[in-house]
Amino acid sequence: MTGPTRDLDVYLLHFDDLRAHLPEYLRDRLDPLYDHLVQRQRKEHNILVKALDTTRYAHLKQDWPVFLNQPIPPEEVPEAAKKSTLLVANQQILRTYRHAARDAAAITDASPSEQVHDLRKQAKKLRYLMEFFSSLYPKEDLKALVAELKLLQDVLGEYQDLQVQIESLETYASEMQAAGEAPADTLVAIGALTGQLYNRELQVRIEMMPRLKQFARPKLRRQFAKLFAPPRKGKPGTTEDA
Repeated sequence: MTGPTRDLDVYLLHFDDLRAHLPEYLRDRLDPLYDHLVQRQRKEHNILVKALDTTRYAHLKQDWPVFLNQPIPPEEVPEAAKKSTLLVANQQILRTYRHAARDAAAITDASPSEQVHDLRKQAKKLRYLMEFFSSLYPKEDLKALVAELKLLQDVLGEYQDLQVQIESLETYASEMQAAGEAPADTLVAIGALTGQLYNRELQVRIEMMPRLKQFARPKLRRQFAKLFAPPRKGKPGTTEDA
């Protein structure tokens, strides 16, 4: 429910950045597009407000903390809950990194965009795990690996954002045409903007390839394997010491 409003808020906040992609004489021709986005944002915001005013949402807010604070019956405690936090964190982080590194190494110039987006999701999961469990690891060692991950996420994120922007502009142009809100010069400006974004998308795809190789390189694999190796028996934090 929050997605459409959030996306349109971001679009409006960064609309001047979109204008900047165009020659100055075309920028004012995007004004009808801005007005269209404002109308859509208001509509989606009203839908969200109505959803938050429902009995269903009121029950969710009431029931959720009750569920979280309810003790788990002993017979329902999963096996993973009996393991040390360090052991589980190591297993999850290393498994997720290896999955992401394998996906990164498999991407080529001819790979479809969906393959790139799947890697972006894996990288996001890995970032969450590493930062959530950060207190378990040496700060500087973890910081170096997170820095490598951020470099990958930056290029993957820009590639995804450009694709979403291009698809959104095509959708908005069609909506405006159908509603009779699209002057010819506005459609020309939207077309020019789409072309600029598409050219940048192609450039980012080229810039992405060496970053993928860096993320899957043997040295980085060894660093992950070393930092997130299974705890040695008797080491503080292991099941034996729990």
